[in-house]
Amino acid sequence: MTQLPSKKTVLGNFENATVQFEAKKFTYRTKQHSNRFWIEMPIPFWIEMPIPASQADIGRQRKEFPVVLMTGSHHLQMYWVPTGVGRNISLAPIAHLNADQRWVPVKSTFLAPPSPGLRMEKDTWNNVCFRCHSTHARKNETISAETFVYDTQVTEFGISCEACHGPGERHVAFHRPTESQASNKPEGPDPIVNPATIPHDFSSEVCGSCHSVQYPLARGQEPEQFTPGTRIGKTRHVLRRNDHSANYIKRLQPEIFSDPAEIKREFDTLFWPDGMIRVAGREFNGVSESACYQAGELSCTSCHTMHKPKSDARTLPVWADDQLHQQAITDLACLKCHQSSKYATPNHTHHTTESEGSRCYNCHMPHTTYGLLKAIRSHKITSPSAAETVRDGRPNACNLCHLDKSLAWTANDLHKNFQIDVPSLSPDEKKLSAAVIWTLKGDAGLRALTAWHMGWAPARQASGTNWMAPFLSILMEDSYDAVRYIAGRSLKTLAGYENLKYDFVGPIEERLKATKSIIALWSNGQSEILKNREDLLFDEMGNLQIGEFRRLLNVRDQTEVTLKE
Repeated sequence: MTQLPSKKTVLGNFENATVQFEAKKFTYRTKQHSNRFWIEMPIPFWIEMPIPASQADIGRQRKEFPVVLMTGSHHLQMYWVPTGVGRNISLAPIAHLNADQRWVPVKSTFLAPPSPGLRMEKDTWNNVCFRCHSTHARKNETISAETFVYDTQVTEFGISCEACHGPGERHVAFHRPTESQASNKPEGPDPIVNPATIPHDFSSEVCGSCHSVQYPLARGQEPEQFTPGTRIGKTRHVLRRNDHSANYIKRLQPEIFSDPAEIKREFDTLFWPDGMIRVAGREFNGVSESACYQAGELSCTSCHTMHKPKSDARTLPVWADDQLHQQAITDLACLKCHQSSKYATPNHTHHTTESEGSRCYNCHMPHTTYGLLKAIRSHKITSPSAAETVRDGRPNACNLCHLDKSLAWTANDLHKNFQIDVPSLSPDEKKLSAAVIWTLKGDAGLRALTAWHMGWAPARQASGTNWMAPFLSILMEDSYDAVRYIAGRSLKTLAGYENLKYDFVGPIEERLKATKSIIALWSNGQSEILKNREDLLFDEMGNLQIGEFRRLLNVRDQTEVTLKE
């Protein structure tokens, strides 16, 4: 997760590459010399001033900044440069998208409202990232000349042994006594903490020490180091969307959270309205609120392993993407507790045994969490509910797979098979595909999730794909960079669109030209099956109902969405 730059670890192109954005207003050059990696860019204001003033403009003096640290390796890689003050470092404005092998603005990798200029975050590492992206980190903060000076230090970059197993000195002594100790080797069990063998709640809190929404216990207090095997509540407050946490952050930062609207705004960046976590990297919030955890023995290690077993035939990169046990790819992780004769049958799943609809996690852990330009499984184990979708706006598992079906279809199916009451639905919810509504009317978070699911193989198989191109083309014109990227990626998984030239951060004229070509290509290849699909906005002749299309677009939820990924 965190590495020092070297020829082996740097993934971006530093061979004298020139990177330009926003009609060439912002130019960056990457270089490699003297066995170091450099980014040439305009000097930010805060390099010369204690307090940031505004975005650096193209006319300012330029300078080469050495890359001193990197975060990320699976999906994207970000680069940190020195500010010239203590150990303060800043996130460079450009990041490397690994799958695409290209540079993009850092701001375009987050789900956040459109903004001018490029994002260059000062002190983010020293305030936030270092806690979980390294092992045994110390902030060491002082204030000088109205600016914060950090002497941030870590024992090891990345998440290494002691982050999960705790202090290892006694463990080493237990297994490798010195000559003077040889005749007096410690007795009893190995003193190291093994998350795979301790009680499930203690085990999950090892992961939750980073993978949760958390605040310090007291104002102005840096959270104490968490020691595996202890309670997370001793060192930090795990935030929930409830009155207790609302009062907590109000006491902690009254200058920010005295207004209930500010508390709601903070919660909205992290949670769905009902309190379910909606951003990646906070999985403990979901797991710990699940009945399987509270009434059973579910833990993070029920599905995940931090060490690839020798018996696992998958390649290291494939395993490392989610670090899942082999049994967690099937239903076996769930069937250790739930009887297969009752639950692993079509009588319960109402899908054929081998279909994706019969996988436990596809129904009970749908992809309603967002982060890293993709949808991620919810880690709060629940059952599909049309009523929750109506009330909270959170997509349900049925409609995330059956993208071409309406919310009424889901509600009626759940009523038929599980006797769940049908909620009150609007005319659009009764008639139109839920994915159509989320694409055209939904907020940016819903649009991102919908765009991702249009590229998800199980949803494509269940829903068909010959209707998706017009809707993805609209998302490829979205005002949110992240939505455009996800939509473009999903479109290229459709037959006939694989080689489409489209740059989600390119000039708007070129993007519009690309989306027009999508409609032209789609129109020439329409299938007869689209006739009389009013739920997908196609009339009896198979033509797209432009009037309805525009009506829904005109009432789109324009609420600004910023997710704290």
